[in-house]
Amino acid sequence: MYLSELLAGLARRWWLVATGLVATVALSVFAYILVPAEQEIHASVLVLPPETATEEAHNPFLALNGLQPAADVLARAMNGGEVQEDLTPTDGSAEYEVARDVTSSGPVLIVGVTGRTEQAAAGLLDAVLVRMPEVFADLQADVDVPRSSTMTLTQVARETEPTASNKSQVRAVLVAAVGGLAATIFGTNLIDGLILRRRAHQAGRRRQASQHPDPTRPTQADSPAQPRTPALRRDVDNADATVTSAIAVGDLPRQFAGMPRVRGGADLPEDSSDT
Repeated sequence: MYLSELLAGLARRWWLVATGLVATVALSVFAYILVPAEQEIHASVLVLPPETATEEAHNPFLALNGLQPAADVLARAMNGGEVQEDLTPTDGSAEYEVARDVTSSGPVLIVGVTGRTEQAAAGLLDAVLVRMPEVFADLQADVDVPRSSTMTLTQVARETEPTASNKSQVRAVLVAAVGGLAATIFGTNLIDGLILRRRAHQAGRRRQASQHPDPTRPTQADSPAQPRTPALRRDVDNADATVTSAIAVGDLPRQFAGMPRVRGGADLPEDSSDT
């Protein structure tokens, strides 16, 4: 029921809907222009086993099993606390995130940096890559891991230049579009309801006035007599002259002979035939 009334209101106020749609499009374009494109750059880091685990195989890549929990702990340490506060610029020009690569079976960490400019993104990535081995060593030192059993990190890959990303622009356009459409629909429904209630109120007042007239209002019977205009007085004088002439020549019945003249002339003379 409410949906049908809503659609009917939108159809009645189609001009408001059209105006709202135009405003929504303009708002979306403005949001796309206002929000700049972000710059993204990535690097991947691998956790290597300690020297004692590679004495027999002499190849650290053959002993990567079981190192995923260590990679998760390092990612958690890099993404919070004092480390993140020290690395992230105070002006908010760039931010980073460290996460384990779930698509890989090995202990691979992906470092992703997003910045407003290419310089900000590349600079923060370099700072994070320098800080990661230090944080990893401190974590192992806190639990008294022997030097011979200490795990290390190695950089696997790094993008040379940041790439533009319009994710923030798309989010801004979606927010503007959804907000504009919602404002158009509910705003049109609100205005339509106000107009309908006003018309219904006016119609009710007119019906009430027709059924119960105001007793203090003067009617036509109570209106004072209007004075005669010059044209009306002239017509009365002409009528008196006509009656006088008709009586003189005997065209009117005798019963009218004794009547006085109407306003505008002298009294009519009596008919001599009656005397």
